Amino acid sequence: MAAKRKVNGWKCICGSIFTTRQEKSNHIKESGHVKSSANNRIIANCQYCKKEIYTMSALKIHEKHCWENPNRTPGKSRNMKPFAEKISKGITKAFDEGRHGDTGWTIHKRHEKTYPEQWLESVIKDRFNDQQFHSELRIGIYKMDFAWPHKKRCIEIDGEQHYIDEAQIKRDRRKEKCLEFNGWTYIRLRWRDVQKEKEKYIQIAKKFIEA
Repeated sequence: MAAKRKVNGWKCICGSIFTTRQEKSNHIKESGHVKSSANNRIIANCQYCKKEIYTMSALKIHEKHCWENPNRTPGKSRNMKPFAEKISKGITKAFDEGRHGDTGWTIHKRHEKTYPEQWLESVIKDRFNDQQFHSELRIGIYKMDFAWPHKKRCIEIDGEQHYIDEAQIKRDRRKEKCLEFNGWTYIRLRWRDVQKEKEKYIQIAKKFIEA
């Protein structure tokens, strides 16, 4: 259920090392890196695809063969990558016409930003005074959409799946706990609302970063 005892301390999946098991346990509870399920099994998130895994040994095996891992080791399971990358003709047409931002669809190609993220990045570069930001900056096992490390502030811009998908909502809550534990403050912008009043939310985001 827990990581094996190391000579130099107890290590969390986020990389932090503690002198006692209790310190690590307290860190886990506060950071949201892992949580206990109803049957007390450990649930951890793959650092590459964020899939929930139930044991640390299973996590190690999963990450080794994960399709998102650039150094993955080929496994014996069925090759699902072609299916994961398949996009319907209707969605492809919408992308070509630049309409994907209005529907909440995300870009299927790996390592590409969603339309809302692309839009917000262009706004930041054009309207914000503080340009010391990083996109997709990682903290622990989570990525922040736009982060200002010197201020420990970040902005998340979310599609509708962040408000209607129960699994995504739970992942977001764990991410928020991790950010708060590490001293970060954040705001979440709902893309559907931003589309209706873009100037209003631009000012909210700008004031949050530059206040």
